[in-house]
Amino acid sequence: MQEPLEKLTERIAQSAERLKQHYGARRLHILRVGIRRIRTYLKQSGMRRAKRMRKIWGGFAGSTNDARDWDVFHRTARVLLEPDEYQTFKRLNRKRLEASHRAVKTMVNSAHWDRHLEYWRRYLERSANRAGTNSREQPSLDAALQKAGAVLSRALQADDDRAWHKFRIAVKETRYIADAISPLPAGVQPVIATCKALQATLGEWHDTVIQLQLLDELQPDPVHARLQSLIRKRRTLSLAQTRDLLAAQSIFAPTRCDDGPGAPRS
Repeated sequence: MQEPLEKLTERIAQSAERLKQHYGARRLHILRVGIRRIRTYLKQSGMRRAKRMRKIWGGFAGSTNDARDWDVFHRTARVLLEPDEYQTFKRLNRKRLEASHRAVKTMVNSAHWDRHLEYWRRYLERSANRAGTNSREQPSLDAALQKAGAVLSRALQADDDRAWHKFRIAVKETRYIADAISPLPAGVQPVIATCKALQATLGEWHDTVIQLQLLDELQPDPVHARLQSLIRKRRTLSLAQTRDLLAAQSIFAPTRCDDGPGAPRS
Protein backbone atom coordinates (compact mmCIF):
# COMPACT_ATOMS: atom_id res chain seq x y z
CA MET A 1 0.00 0.00 0.00
CA GLN A 2 3.04 2.26 0.44
CA GLU A 3 3.66 2.98 -3.23
CA PRO A 4 0.05 3.96 -4.09
CA LEU A 5 -0.05 6.28 -1.08
CA GLU A 6 3.19 7.97 -2.10
CA LYS A 7 1.94 8.48 -5.65
CA LEU A 8 -1.36 9.88 -4.41
CA THR A 9 0.48 12.25 -2.09
CA GLU A 10 2.50 13.69 -4.98
CA ARG A 11 -0.60 14.10 -7.14
CA ILE A 12 -2.35 15.93 -4.32
CA ALA A 13 0.65 18.16 -3.69
CA GLN A 14 0.97 19.02 -7.38
CA SER A 15 -2.74 19.82 -7.67
CA ALA A 16 -2.53 22.04 -4.59
CA GLU A 17 0.39 23.96 -6.08
CA ARG A 18 -1.57 24.51 -9.30
CA LEU A 19 -4.62 25.62 -7.35
CA LYS A 20 -2.46 28.19 -5.56
CA GLN A 21 -1.59 29.66 -8.94
CA HIS A 22 -5.06 29.50 -10.48
CA TYR A 23 -8.31 27.81 -9.46
CA GLY A 24 -9.49 25.07 -11.82
CA ALA A 25 -12.28 22.53 -11.42
CA ARG A 26 -10.11 19.75 -12.87
CA ARG A 27 -7.29 20.57 -10.46
CA LEU A 28 -9.70 20.44 -7.55
CA HIS A 29 -11.13 17.13 -8.79
CA ILE A 30 -7.67 15.52 -8.82
CA LEU A 31 -6.98 16.77 -5.31
CA ARG A 32 -10.33 15.52 -3.99
CA VAL A 33 -10.04 12.07 -5.55
CA GLY A 34 -6.54 11.71 -4.13
CA ILE A 35 -7.76 12.58 -0.65
CA ARG A 36 -10.70 10.18 -0.93
CA ARG A 37 -8.43 7.32 -1.95
CA ILE A 38 -5.99 8.01 0.88
CA ARG A 39 -8.85 8.09 3.39
CA THR A 40 -10.15 4.77 2.05
CA TYR A 41 -6.77 3.10 2.59
CA LEU A 42 -6.38 4.64 6.06
CA LYS A 43 -9.81 3.31 6.98
CA GLN A 44 -8.44 -0.23 6.75
CA SER A 45 -5.97 0.43 9.58
CA GLY A 46 -6.91 0.07 13.22
CA MET A 47 -4.01 2.24 14.35
CA ARG A 48 -4.92 5.41 16.24
CA ARG A 49 -2.53 7.56 14.23
CA ALA A 50 -4.08 6.37 10.96
CA LYS A 51 -7.52 7.32 12.27
CA ARG A 52 -6.23 10.76 13.21
CA MET A 53 -4.67 11.26 9.79
CA ARG A 54 -7.91 10.17 8.11
CA LYS A 55 -9.84 12.73 10.15
CA ILE A 56 -7.47 15.55 9.17
CA TRP A 57 -7.67 14.62 5.48
CA GLY A 58 -11.44 14.59 5.85
CA GLY A 59 -11.40 18.12 7.21
CA PHE A 60 -9.50 19.36 4.18
CA ALA A 61 -11.85 17.52 1.82
CA GLY A 62 -14.81 19.13 3.57
CA SER A 63 -13.34 22.56 2.90
CA THR A 64 -13.59 21.89 -0.83
CA ASN A 65 -17.16 20.58 -0.91
CA ASP A 66 -18.83 23.90 -1.73
CA ALA A 67 -16.51 24.59 -4.66
CA ARG A 68 -17.04 21.15 -6.12
CA ASP A 69 -20.81 21.37 -5.68
CA TRP A 70 -21.06 24.81 -7.28
CA ASP A 71 -18.79 23.82 -10.19
CA VAL A 72 -21.02 20.85 -10.95
CA PHE A 73 -24.18 22.90 -10.38
CA HIS A 74 -23.07 25.44 -12.99
CA ARG A 75 -22.28 22.68 -15.49
CA THR A 76 -25.70 21.15 -14.90
CA ALA A 77 -27.47 24.49 -15.27
CA ARG A 78 -25.64 25.18 -18.54
CA VAL A 79 -26.84 21.84 -19.93
CA LEU A 80 -30.44 22.04 -18.72
CA LEU A 81 -31.27 25.72 -19.22
CA GLU A 82 -31.62 27.87 -22.30
CA PRO A 83 -28.62 30.19 -22.88
CA ASP A 84 -30.43 33.30 -21.62
CA GLU A 85 -31.70 31.42 -18.58
CA TYR A 86 -28.20 30.19 -17.80
CA GLN A 87 -26.87 33.74 -17.95
CA THR A 88 -29.50 34.74 -15.41
CA PHE A 89 -28.52 31.79 -13.21
CA LYS A 90 -24.85 32.84 -13.39
CA ARG A 91 -25.66 36.43 -12.48
CA LEU A 92 -27.81 35.44 -9.52
CA ASN A 93 -25.26 33.03 -8.08
CA ARG A 94 -21.89 34.48 -9.05
CA LYS A 95 -21.00 35.46 -5.48
CA ARG A 96 -21.61 31.94 -4.13
CA LEU A 97 -19.41 30.41 -6.82
CA GLU A 98 -16.59 32.91 -6.33
CA ALA A 99 -16.70 32.50 -2.52
CA SER A 100 -16.41 28.72 -2.84
CA HIS A 101 -13.36 29.08 -5.06
CA ARG A 102 -11.72 31.52 -2.64
CA ALA A 103 -12.20 29.04 0.19
CA VAL A 104 -10.20 26.42 -1.73
CA LYS A 105 -7.36 28.82 -2.47
CA THR A 106 -7.29 29.90 1.16
CA MET A 107 -7.01 26.27 2.23
CA VAL A 108 -4.11 25.29 -0.04
CA ASN A 109 -2.27 28.53 0.83
CA SER A 110 -2.63 27.97 4.57
CA ALA A 111 0.18 27.04 6.95
CA HIS A 112 -2.10 24.27 8.24
CA TRP A 113 -2.12 22.61 4.80
CA ASP A 114 1.66 22.86 4.45
CA ARG A 115 2.25 21.44 7.95
CA HIS A 116 -0.13 18.60 7.28
CA LEU A 117 1.60 17.58 4.06
CA GLU A 118 4.95 17.62 5.83
CA TYR A 119 3.61 15.56 8.73
CA TRP A 120 1.86 13.16 6.34
CA ARG A 121 5.08 12.49 4.42
CA ARG A 122 6.87 11.70 7.68
CA TYR A 123 4.01 9.38 8.58
CA LEU A 124 4.49 7.51 5.29
CA GLU A 125 8.22 7.19 5.91
CA ARG A 126 7.62 5.72 9.35
CA SER A 127 5.01 3.36 7.93
CA ALA A 128 7.49 2.10 5.32
CA ASN A 129 10.02 1.35 8.06
CA ARG A 130 7.62 -0.69 10.18
CA ALA A 131 8.26 -4.34 9.39
CA GLY A 132 5.13 -6.12 8.18
CA THR A 133 2.87 -3.08 8.38
CA ASN A 134 1.98 -3.07 4.70
CA SER A 135 0.85 -6.68 4.71
CA ARG A 136 -1.29 -6.23 7.80
CA GLU A 137 -2.93 -3.12 6.46
CA GLN A 138 -3.51 -4.34 2.92
CA PRO A 139 -7.16 -3.56 2.19
CA SER A 140 -9.37 -6.60 1.58
CA LEU A 141 -11.53 -6.53 -1.54
CA ASP A 142 -13.70 -9.37 -0.21
CA ALA A 143 -14.37 -7.39 2.97
CA ALA A 144 -15.23 -4.28 0.95
CA LEU A 145 -17.68 -6.24 -1.22
CA GLN A 146 -19.27 -7.81 1.83
CA LYS A 147 -19.70 -4.43 3.48
CA ALA A 148 -21.10 -2.93 0.27
CA GLY A 149 -23.61 -5.80 0.06
CA ALA A 150 -24.89 -5.01 3.56
CA VAL A 151 -25.12 -1.31 2.74
CA LEU A 152 -26.96 -2.11 -0.49
CA SER A 153 -29.45 -4.21 1.44
CA ARG A 154 -30.23 -1.24 3.68
CA ALA A 155 -30.50 1.10 0.68
CA LEU A 156 -32.98 -1.15 -1.07
CA GLN A 157 -35.02 -1.48 2.11
CA ALA A 158 -35.00 2.16 3.27
CA ASP A 159 -34.92 3.69 -0.24
CA ASP A 160 -34.02 7.15 1.05
CA ASP A 161 -31.26 9.62 0.26
CA ARG A 162 -29.17 8.76 3.31
CA ALA A 163 -29.12 5.03 2.59
CA TRP A 164 -28.34 5.44 -1.12
CA HIS A 165 -25.58 7.90 -0.27
CA LYS A 166 -23.96 5.31 1.99
CA PHE A 167 -24.09 2.75 -0.80
CA ARG A 168 -22.51 5.28 -3.18
CA ILE A 169 -19.61 5.69 -0.74
CA ALA A 170 -19.28 1.90 -0.36
CA VAL A 171 -19.03 1.52 -4.15
CA LYS A 172 -16.31 4.17 -4.27
CA GLU A 173 -14.32 2.50 -1.52
CA THR A 174 -14.62 -0.87 -3.25
CA ARG A 175 -13.34 0.67 -6.48
CA TYR A 176 -10.38 2.32 -4.78
CA ILE A 177 -9.38 -0.91 -3.04
CA ALA A 178 -9.70 -2.90 -6.28
CA ASP A 179 -7.62 -0.32 -8.17
CA ALA A 180 -4.80 -0.69 -5.65
CA ILE A 181 -4.35 -4.44 -6.20
CA SER A 182 -1.15 -5.09 -8.11
CA PRO A 183 -0.73 -7.06 -10.25
CA LEU A 184 -4.42 -6.92 -11.15
CA PRO A 185 -6.00 -10.41 -11.22
CA ALA A 186 -8.41 -11.13 -14.07
CA GLY A 187 -11.35 -11.49 -11.69
CA VAL A 188 -10.93 -7.97 -10.33
CA GLN A 189 -11.52 -6.18 -13.63
CA PRO A 190 -15.30 -6.89 -13.64
CA VAL A 191 -15.48 -5.44 -10.13
CA ILE A 192 -13.83 -2.22 -11.29
CA ALA A 193 -16.06 -2.02 -14.38
CA THR A 194 -19.21 -2.49 -12.30
CA CYS A 195 -18.04 0.11 -9.79
CA LYS A 196 -17.39 2.63 -12.58
CA ALA A 197 -20.87 2.14 -14.03
CA LEU A 198 -22.55 2.52 -10.64
CA GLN A 199 -20.38 5.50 -9.74
CA ALA A 200 -21.63 7.28 -12.86
CA THR A 201 -25.34 6.88 -12.11
CA LEU A 202 -25.02 7.27 -8.34
CA GLY A 203 -22.76 10.27 -8.83
CA GLU A 204 -25.34 11.99 -11.03
CA TRP A 205 -28.05 11.08 -8.53
CA HIS A 206 -26.03 12.54 -5.66
CA ASP A 207 -25.41 15.73 -7.63
CA THR A 208 -29.15 16.20 -8.06
CA VAL A 209 -29.72 15.74 -4.32
CA ILE A 210 -27.11 18.40 -3.52
CA GLN A 211 -28.43 20.76 -6.20
CA LEU A 212 -31.99 20.52 -4.92
CA GLN A 213 -30.67 21.38 -1.45
CA LEU A 214 -28.83 24.38 -2.86
CA LEU A 215 -31.93 25.54 -4.72
CA ASP A 216 -33.87 25.50 -1.45
CA GLU A 217 -31.34 28.00 -0.08
CA LEU A 218 -31.44 30.39 -3.05
CA GLN A 219 -33.69 33.38 -3.55
CA PRO A 220 -36.95 32.64 -5.40
CA ASP A 221 -36.67 33.23 -9.13
CA PRO A 222 -38.36 31.73 -12.21
CA VAL A 223 -35.04 30.33 -13.44
CA HIS A 224 -34.51 28.56 -10.12
CA ALA A 225 -38.03 27.13 -10.22
CA ARG A 226 -37.50 25.80 -13.74
CA LEU A 227 -34.14 24.32 -12.82
CA GLN A 228 -35.65 22.65 -9.77
CA SER A 229 -38.28 20.91 -11.91
CA LEU A 230 -35.68 19.68 -14.41
CA ILE A 231 -33.31 18.43 -11.70
CA ARG A 232 -36.08 16.50 -9.96
CA LYS A 233 -36.69 14.61 -13.20
CA ARG A 234 -32.96 13.92 -13.55
CA ARG A 235 -32.87 12.66 -9.95
CA THR A 236 -35.62 10.14 -10.64
CA LEU A 237 -33.97 8.99 -13.86
CA SER A 238 -30.49 8.49 -12.38
CA LEU A 239 -31.83 6.42 -9.48
CA ALA A 240 -33.87 4.30 -11.92
CA GLN A 241 -30.71 3.75 -13.98
CA THR A 242 -28.89 2.68 -10.83
CA ARG A 243 -31.56 0.12 -10.07
CA ASP A 244 -31.33 -1.22 -13.64
CA LEU A 245 -27.56 -1.61 -13.31
CA LEU A 246 -27.92 -3.40 -10.00
CA ALA A 247 -30.44 -5.82 -11.49
CA ALA A 248 -28.09 -6.63 -14.36
CA GLN A 249 -24.92 -7.29 -12.33
CA SER A 250 -23.73 -9.89 -9.82
CA ILE A 251 -20.80 -8.13 -8.14
CA PHE A 252 -22.78 -6.35 -5.43
CA ALA A 253 -25.22 -8.76 -3.79
CA PRO A 254 -27.55 -7.56 -1.03
CA THR A 255 -26.72 -9.35 2.21
CA ARG A 256 -28.84 -9.73 5.27
CA CYS A 257 -27.95 -7.25 7.98
CA ASP A 258 -28.93 -6.82 11.63
CA ASP A 259 -30.23 -3.28 11.27
CA GLY A 260 -33.93 -3.62 11.96
CA PRO A 261 -36.42 -0.80 12.46
CA GLY A 262 -35.11 1.67 15.00
CA ALA A 263 -31.62 0.17 15.07
CA PRO A 264 -28.80 2.70 15.42
CA ARG A 265 -26.81 3.58 12.33
CA SER A 266 -23.22 4.62 12.09
